[in-house]
Amino acid sequence: MQPRRPTTPQRKTPPPYDIRLLGLRRDRAALYARIDGRVAAMMAAGLLDEVRRLRDAGYADEPPLSGLGYRQLLAHLRGELSLDEAVARTQFETHRFARQQATWFRADDPRIAWFDADDGAAIAAAVAAWLFADADR
Repeated sequence: MQPRRPTTPQRKTPPPYDIRLLGLRRDRAALYARIDGRVAAMMAAGLLDEVRRLRDAGYADEPPLSGLGYRQLLAHLRGELSLDEAVARTQFETHRFARQQATWFRADDPRIAWFDADDGAAIAAAVAAWLFADADR
């Protein structure tokens, strides 16, 4: 048996374009409050009805309905959770997802320029500086 060849070649030279990675930071308590508000807004906008329609149309076992919010509301519709429990679990699981993202995008990664998410002026200035510096090259 011959060894398998890699399906994608390893790049030996850097890509021919310049990129900048910008990371946005937010205080964890403020982030959780925003997540909770977003979940409440999604519920008020009819997420439960959407999940019910998708379930009734036969999509309950499809991969997209295993995502945050959908999974918990399907459990509610099956009678496994109260609506309040489903909403609380959606919030908790979304908090966990945000923590995982914070771990994935490391604060000490030198490729990422980190900014406070509420400091739009600093973000805009960094992007403008990068764009104008790129135009001079």
